[in-house]
Amino acid sequence: MKRKAAFIFPGQGAQYIGMGKDFFEGTREARSTFEEANDILSYSITDLIFSGSEEELMLTKNAQPAIFVTSVAIMRAVQARMPDLTPVCASGLSLGEYSALYAAQKISFKECLELVRWRGSFMHEASVRHPGTMLAVLGLSEEEIASAGFFIANVNTPGQIVIAGTLEDMARAREVLSLREGVRVIPLKVAGAFHSPLMGYAKERLLPMIEKTSIEKSPIDLVMNVVGTVVEEVGEMKKNLTDQVVSTTRWVECVKTLMQKTDTFIEFGPSQVSGMVRKIGVPKEKLHSISTLRELEEMYDTISR
Repeated sequence: MKRKAAFIFPGQGAQYIGMGKDFFEGTREARSTFEEANDILSYSITDLIFSGSEEELMLTKNAQPAIFVTSVAIMRAVQARMPDLTPVCASGLSLGEYSALYAAQKISFKECLELVRWRGSFMHEASVRHPGTMLAVLGLSEEEIASAGFFIANVNTPGQIVIAGTLEDMARAREVLSLREGVRVIPLKVAGAFHSPLMGYAKERLLPMIEKTSIEKSPIDLVMNVVGTVVEEVGEMKKNLTDQVVSTTRWVECVKTLMQKTDTFIEFGPSQVSGMVRKIGVPKEKLHSISTLRELEEMYDTISR
């Protein structure tokens, strides 16, 4: 019997040294994925992930391909262990949208990894050209934040919104918003003002890369960040991928759309979005986060009962 689920994927910030190593050592599918990535990239991303430095891995140009490869490697290993498990829909937060694009069978692994490599590189360059940062704001609505003049980068949960901007703007936001009763403002450890107009250089450079990439329709629904709904047409997929680097990611809307398709959610890769998904309304017992072999076996035991 086919077991249908929403496949979801983490974005930048989830990375850590050693992620996916037990899958690499313990499953043929993950090992071959990591080795294929080494060949495509012409450098050893496995060395970076398994034995590099935290500082090196945190760089945007390194973190993005590392998370993508790890997420796909784990997904392939899980599907080999549980061949009846199939996605009815897929989505991912920010960078995770590319993992979802691959999971939804709309692009080859090679072309998707090449796009991710370019995306990470261009966003890294944009951060150097236009320095900025991001703040998580807890306790205010989108309308209240927007009316205060700050750009909303991510709507992660109903109670957590992330804003992005120049270092000066974010210093002012921290000062102004922290004065409001019941509001918490938390600086994020990020390398730039992602999903904001400061990433315009990255969008400009990424556009021709996405335009020439082969993306196809498939039976698996892809729910995209900018619109928070299923996107079916290839031209619209490419537009959403391009716009995403300078636009608000609407994760709450994405999850609500996924909930209309299935009640089972599986996150592949270094865990990041599962906590957000629970806060949006997915019951804990319907949500599985797979970042280690042990978690795979626990899910297998649960689902196989």
